[in-house]
Amino acid sequence: MKKANVTKVAFLLAAGFLTSCVNDNLEEASTHEAAGSGQLISFSTSNVATRATLATSVADFKVYAYTGSTTYINGEDYTNGDEGYTGNEYYWPTDGSLDFMAYSPMNAAGLTYSDKSITYTVPTTGQIDLLVSPLATKSKGESGTVNLAFQHVLSQVTFKARIDATANYQVTVNSITLKDVKKTGKLTEAETGLTAEGDGTADYTLTASPAVVLGTAASVIKAGEDDNLLVVPQTFGGDDTTAKLVANITIKDKDGLAEIETKNVYLSLKGLTWAAGKKQVYTMIFGDTDTSHGGSGTGLGTDENGTPETIGTVVGFTTSVELWGEGETKDLTF
Repeated sequence: MKKANVTKVAFLLAAGFLTSCVNDNLEEASTHEAAGSGQLISFSTSNVATRATLATSVADFKVYAYTGSTTYINGEDYTNGDEGYTGNEYYWPTDGSLDFMAYSPMNAAGLTYSDKSITYTVPTTGQIDLLVSPLATKSKGESGTVNLAFQHVLSQVTFKARIDATANYQVTVNSITLKDVKKTGKLTEAETGLTAEGDGTADYTLTASPAVVLGTAASVIKAGEDDNLLVVPQTFGGDDTTAKLVANITIKDKDGLAEIETKNVYLSLKGLTWAAGKKQVYTMIFGDTDTSHGGSGTGLGTDENGTPETIGTVVGFTTSVELWGEGETKDLTF
């Protein structure tokens, strides 16, 4: 998977320029700074590993700051340009302490911010790796630099598949869909990940490109370079859950010469948990009669309604959870 970096940012001015302009800047206290300190607020961020569809660096972020119940920075945008990141200047208040919250990218579609909380609906296409620096109190210190500790607030789901050595047919995986999963989550103040809320659901599909003909060793299901889906963190409850993993597959004879059928096959997501900042890896197993994988135990699987199938249905998967990981650290000062 390609990695993208959230790059350290410091909004610093050369000493001569600062000396010549500070008096003019102080006249703009009503919009850009607090009276009393005169020390410029600068920002830095630690790098995180991001989704393959992002660029190799984060292009922008939005920052809020509060002094008590009063908004001090009201959603200021900082954008990367030819000479670094640009945005309005703000200065520390006299007491040097503020509560900061930030997210990236700054114009994430489906995101609303209100009163130190973020609500986000994950899109089914054009997904982004939403990063949030949770609300935290920062002091100006000697440098005046605020470290924005961005974290992944979504959960990442990736897929592998294999066929049991005893199966007497061939399977090609065309796509994987996470069906009827909650699509909206909320993060409030110091929380570090979105929590699913509301009853709204969506289907998220990874179309295999190219389609994957399975062997007895697990193959990664990818859409070009992209091998994952990003989803709202959530836990799937009891028998009433309608959430399913759906694989669209083509079944051929053992030699792969004659096509038998192309169909959807199903597996309930009951009992699974998707945690914020974690990567779930699901390995689907075709033709397996081992019930420990979560299958029907028949070697045939079931259809959408739980009725036993006759050939080639997903009968189970194994799971593992991995940390999303961190990328290299890089600083930019301007």
